[in-house]
Formats: sequence, structure tokens, C-alpha cells
Amino acid sequence: MRKLLLGTTALAAAATLSANVALADVTISGGMEFTYEDHDPGTSVSGASNDDFNSDQNVVIKFESKTDSGLTIGMVQNIESIGEEAVGTANSDENYIYIKGGFGTIELGNNDGAGDQLTRTASDLVGPDALSDNGGGMNGLAGALPVNDELVDDNADLIIDINDQNNITYILPTMGGLTIGASYADGGQGAAENDDITTFGAKYAFTSGAVKGTIHYGQGSIDAGTVGGVSRDSNSMALDVSTGPFRAVIAKGEADAATAGVTTEVTDYGIQ
Repeated sequence: MRKLLLGTTALAAAATLSANVALADVTISGGMEFTYEDHDPGTSVSGASNDDFNSDQNVVIKFESKTDSGLTIGMVQNIESIGEEAVGTANSDENYIYIKGGFGTIELGNNDGAGDQLTRTASDLVGPDALSDNGGGMNGLAGALPVNDELVDDNADLIIDINDQNNITYILPTMGGLTIGASYADGGQGAAENDDITTFGAKYAFTSGAVKGTIHYGQGSIDAGTVGGVSRDSNSMALDVSTGPFRAVIAKGEADAATAGVTTEVTDYGIQ
């Protein structure tokens, strides 16, 4: 009788484990782009080919599960493969975990910060970061900044931002159309890697008759943790409105450059 009881308990535990695994939602999605360009530079170089092949492939694997207490826990792994001419590279574009509940959303790992998630630029009409040059080195930790970074971005989103980097992000639940979030990324452990980044973002959604829109604001800062370093600030504002088949975006962003007294200002407009 004792052996039978133990066997029944083991079967019940196994059945419970199987049920919990079945609750996890796993999705795999992705896409690939291929481009071919034939350039005419107007000059002749002996033996030079002006052709250019490029490919960009993304595969996103997402795990998500709900606990008995109502929390949603998930993990995202975005694998990107970039092929330029005869060279191909693969890397982990984004990888992070998240927890969602009545308190909002917490994200841990390599992902866009709250400033990037909640701000807007006219380039977003084409697609997220579709026309972005990734800030020419400004978008990200200060260790990647080039020497001449006065022109730090060609988009009017939040220029000093956290893009696909290890950070902690907290986004409050939406209240009356208002969404607010904050992110923090550590600059590193070394003496030259103390330029931490803090960003804030806010988005307000509204409807007025047949017009729907959102107002966006972001603020980012880099602390001068290194000796002789320069603290830098950035801000961005945008208006995104749509009615019927039309959509328009106007955005303005500015940021302090690494050179003292130099400020980059970008304004962009878009209609779709």
C-alpha cells in the first residue's frame, strides 16, 4: 500500500509539471531583407567593382508564461545575421527577460531603454530605426563615442539613449492614456567606463474626433564618471497624429556633444 501511494504521488507530480510546461507560450518569428545596389561614383578605379550586396535577417524567439498569481514572465532572444558582400556575421541583437503585472513592466537585459521605446521620430513611419545611423556613436555608452561626434544623430528621437544594451527598465502601467518609463545602464567596471546612462520617456495617447495621436517626450543623460569627462544631456519631443489614411509626425531632439559648448539639434517631419 505504501509503494502504491508513492507511485501515485510521483505520477501526480509529473502530470503537474507537464501542465505547467504546456502553459508556456513559445513563438518564433522573423524576416529577411536582401538588397543589390549598382553604384556609379563618377570616377574610375582600376579593378574596382561598384556593386554592393547586403542582407539582414532577424529571428525572434519568445517564451511567455503566466503564473498563478497573475504575473506574466517572458524571455526574448533576437538573433540577427548581417551579410555584406562576401562577409556574413551573426550576433544576438536583443536578449532580455520581462515581468508584467499590475505594477507595470520590468525588463532586464539587452533591450531598448524607455527613452527609445516611448519617443518618436519621423523615421518611424518607415519602421523602427529604419533610417537611423545609431547616433554616429552617441546612442549608447560613452566608451563607443568617436572623437568628432558633433553630428551625433540624423533622427530627432532621443539622441543620448540606451539601444540594445544591458539595462534595467521600468515602465508604469498606462493611466488615462499616459505611459511613463525609466531606464538605467551601467557604464562598466573600468576606470574609463563609468559614464552611466539614465533615460526617461513618456507618451500620451489621445483622440479628438476623427484624429488620433500621441505626444512623446524623452530625456537622457550621461554622467561624467571619468576624470575630465563631460556630462551630457539630451531631450526629444514629438507629435504623431493620424486621421483616415493619413499620418504625420513632427519631432525635435537636441543633445550636448562631447565637445563642451556644442549642441546638436535635429528636427524632422514625415507624412504617410
